[in-house]
Amino acid sequence: MNMKHIILTGVLLAPMALSSGIAIASSAQPSATDVIINKVVSATDNTDAQNIHTNDGTEISGDWAAQAGAKFTVYKLPSDAIAGYDAEATDKPKIKASYQDYLEVVAVTIAENDEITSPWTIKVKDGKESDFKTFLNNAGDVSKVEQDSSTEFTTDSDGKIMLDNLADGHYVAFETGVKPNTKTHAVPMVISLPMMDRNGSGETTWFDDGSHPYNLYAKNYSDTANLTVKKVAENGTTAVGGAWVGLLNISDIADEVKSGTLLQDAVSQLTHDMQGKTFENEAALKTAISTWIDKMKTDHFFTDDQATIAQNLLVTKTSYAKTDSSGEAAYEELDPGASYYVAELVAPKGYMANGKLQQVNLSAAEGGNTEDVTAGYGATDNDIYYQGATFNLVNYGDVDIEKTVDTNQDNVFGTSDTEQSGISRGEDFTWRLKSDVDADIADYKKYDIVDNMPYQVDWLTADIGLDYNNDGTVDVSLAKILSDIGSKNGMTGEGLAYDSDNASTGITFANESTWTKDDIKISGTTSKYEFDTDNRVVKDNAKNGTLTISLTATGRAKLATLLQNHTGNEYSAKLIIDLGSRANR
Repeated sequence: MNMKHIILTGVLLAPMALSSGIAIASSAQPSATDVIINKVVSATDNTDAQNIHTNDGTEISGDWAAQAGAKFTVYKLPSDAIAGYDAEATDKPKIKASYQDYLEVVAVTIAENDEITSPWTIKVKDGKESDFKTFLNNAGDVSKVEQDSSTEFTTDSDGKIMLDNLADGHYVAFETGVKPNTKTHAVPMVISLPMMDRNGSGETTWFDDGSHPYNLYAKNYSDTANLTVKKVAENGTTAVGGAWVGLLNISDIADEVKSGTLLQDAVSQLTHDMQGKTFENEAALKTAISTWIDKMKTDHFFTDDQATIAQNLLVTKTSYAKTDSSGEAAYEELDPGASYYVAELVAPKGYMANGKLQQVNLSAAEGGNTEDVTAGYGATDNDIYYQGATFNLVNYGDVDIEKTVDTNQDNVFGTSDTEQSGISRGEDFTWRLKSDVDADIADYKKYDIVDNMPYQVDWLTADIGLDYNNDGTVDVSLAKILSDIGSKNGMTGEGLAYDSDNASTGITFANESTWTKDDIKISGTTSKYEFDTDNRVVKDNAKNGTLTISLTATGRAKLATLLQNHTGNEYSAKLIIDLGSRANR
C-alpha cells in the first residue's frame, strides 16, 4: 500500500493501527513486533464509558489496577481482511466483504496537524463478538497465535501477557476468561503490525521485537454484589424483625475447615449460648462473640488453634446485620461469583434461632441469569444473580414450654407453693417439661426444647414420651436417656459440655428406648460453680447449666406419623420430658 504512515489510536478497548509500510528515514521498519497485553480494571461508575483513554501502544498509568489470571486468545487474520483504503474517505481502512458483518470502521479524534495518526479505528461490532469468534474458528485462512504449545494465554501477577515476535499482519485479541466481578468485559481488540510510535523519535519510531514492545490495554469495569436476607415466620409470609444474621464469604476458606464440623458446631453452640440476648449494634455482637470464644478456650471446648479459627471466621470475616421491621437484612460490597454461608445467630423473642449454615452462591456478572433472584427457603437451588437477590430464612416459633416439678416423687406435678415442698441437698425429684406438638411437625425445619438448668440441680435421666390428650399421661414412650456425666467427666459443676452424639460425654440411650440419637438429640453444658472453703455455700459466680432436646427430621417425621394415625385430636398433644433430677447443693 503506497499510503502515508498512519496509526489508529482507537477507543478504550478497541485499538487498531495500520501502517503503510513506508519506512521513515531515521528508523528501520521491523519484521516482527513484541506485543504486551495488559489487563487492567477499574470499579464501575455506572456509565462505563469505553472511550476514556487513547490506546496507542505506549505505556499508560492511571486509576487502573492490573489483574492477574485473565485469559486471552489471539487470532491472526488473512492479509486481505483489512486491505486498502476507501477512495472517498482519506485514510479510511477498507474491510473485506466477508468481514463486514463483524468489523466496522469508526472515526476518532486526533490532534490537529498530526501527520502520522489516522482519524479512524476498527472495532468489532457491538453484539457480534460471539458470532465473530465462531466465524474465525471456522475460517480456513485464520490461525490462532500459539506460544509454548498453548493458544490461550493467562495474565501474570502484573496483569501482563507477552506475545513474542508477532509477524506483520492483522490480529484480533479476545478476552476468553474473565473474573467473576467483571461487569463490563474487554471488547475484542484489533491490531495491525508493524505499528509506529506516535510519540517516538529516531530509533524508537517503530514498536519492535526488542526493547520497544507495543503495549495493548484490555480494560474492564469491575462491580460488587449485594444480597438481602429476609426472615419470615413458619407461615412463609410474616416478616420477622430483630434477628441477627451472619454472612461469611467461604470462597477463600481452607477446604478442611469447610468440610469439617468445627465451624457448624461452633455456630450451633454459639446460637444456643446467645439465646435471649440483645445487642445494640454489630460491634457489640462481635465483642460478645470474642468473649464467648475466649471462654470456650478457657473451658477447654476449643484448642488454641480452634479458637483462632473461630475468631477469624466468626468475628473477623463474618458480617452481621439485624433484620428490620420488614424482616430484611441488607449486605453490600460482596464479591460476585463468591459463595457465602448464611446463618441466624440471635432470634427475637418468641422465635428460635436457626444456627444452620446455609450456602448461597452469587452468580458471576458475566452470563448470570438476571431473573434468578430468590434463594433459601422454597428455592430449587441457592445459585442466584449477584445483584438484587433475596435469601429467605424461615424463622420458626419458639417452642412453648410448661415446666412443673414433682418434689415428693408421687407423680403429682405442680408449680405453686402449696403444691410442692422444698428439697434437700442430694434429694431426688422429677422435673417435667411439656411442649405443644401437632401433626404438622414434619414440616418444621427445627424443633428444639431449650431449658435453663439451675446450678443447684443435675439431671440423671430424661424420659421422653407423647401425651395425646394433654391429660398428663404418657401414652407412647419414645426414649429413655441416661446421664452419667459425673462419673465420665468428674464434677458436674465444672461447666462440662455433653452431647448424645458422643457417648463418651456421659449421655446414652437405654435399651428400652424405641427412638435413638438419630431421632432425638440431647446436648448442653453442666452448671459451673464452686463451694467455699467449708464446702457449705456456693460462691457468687455460679452459672446455670443448659439442656437442649432437639427432634431431628427423622424424629419429627415419626412424631407426625404417630399424631396423624391417632384417632383423637392430635392438635391437643404434648411432648413430655420427665427429667429425673437431683439437688446437688
